[in-house]
Amino acid sequence: MDPKDIVRSGYNKASVAYRSDDAMNEDYADWLRDLAGRLHEGASILDLGCGCGLPAARWLSDRGVRVLGIDISPVILILILMFITNVVLLGWILPAVAPPPSF
Repeated sequence: MDPKDIVRSGYNKASVAYRSDDAMNEDYADWLRDLAGRLHEGASILDLGCGCGLPAARWLSDRGVRVLGIDISPVILILILMFITNVVLLGWILPAVAPPPSF
């Protein structure tokens, strides 16, 4: 079996148990505030291995940052749509990624 298929299958199975709520984990709060302070208005972020988008993608998108989330698990990307309704960009784009000039 292809190693990518093993990883994808594992994340698909564990995704709901891994993050089944939308609570903000305060462990990330200082890091997110610091990151947001470094970004200009309308900035774009490429989140490789975004998971369900919590807390980073949701927190940033709530503050006007455009987020492109890439993850190997289509199940996790369905979860992100449950938690983050205002994601501007979302993709399952492996092995391809966004064009070099965009990030």
